[in-house]
Amino acid sequence: MTLEARHLTCRRDHRLVLDDVSFTIGDGVLACLLGPNGAGKTTLLRAVLGLEKVAGKVLLNGADLSTLSPRETARRIAYVPQTHSVAFAYSVEEMVAMGRLSHARFGLLADKEDQDAVANALRLMNIAHLAGRAYAQLSGGEQQAVLIARALAQGGRTLLLDEPASALDFGQQKRLWTRLRELAGTGYTILCTTHDPIRARQIFDEALLMRSGRLMECGSPADVLTDEKIEALYAS
Repeated sequence: MTLEARHLTCRRDHRLVLDDVSFTIGDGVLACLLGPNGAGKTTLLRAVLGLEKVAGKVLLNGADLSTLSPRETARRIAYVPQTHSVAFAYSVEEMVAMGRLSHARFGLLADKEDQDAVANALRLMNIAHLAGRAYAQLSGGEQQAVLIARALAQGGRTLLLDEPASALDFGQQKRLWTRLRELAGTGYTILCTTHDPIRARQIFDEALLMRSGRLMECGSPADVLTDEKIEALYAS
């Protein structure tokens, strides 16, 4: 899937949060979005999903997402937020099954297609052995894998992740990035926010730099994530 944003602009209380943001991310591309806190990164992800009121357009393989219902959008593009908590003792399988809500007709896992999608998502994230475990009792890395599996179960080929590695230790981060790299290799289009330019140089295909609601630069990590540009990006 090719994800394209055209001139996205968002205002809150007369403040410009997104300022004419445009970019294109192609099929099978693993892209990162970097910028200081308050740059508008999370707002941009939410705008792409249709969760923010914005001017401009978001296209997925040429289709304008604003013309689709929330249910139809959820079948094409999935979001993994930075933080997530649950109030009930859901199992891992139940958490992943929630990704099928946009497809379900007779209840979660009532349809074989839903069951197969959940099983495949668990397999892709190497967590099938955790299916019966309580989500709340898992480690941070395991919980992150479950949330990504839930996004995969939605069935779309485009993933947006907000700081997916922020609460993980080094080993968990390495496994996460390896898995996302593998998913991109099978055709998933993935955009992640991150504050780790060093790791981003090693892992990502494309980098987007954002500051004060504006997209400052897009391109290959070798060209975009230079020491000079990163220093300017995060300068006070």
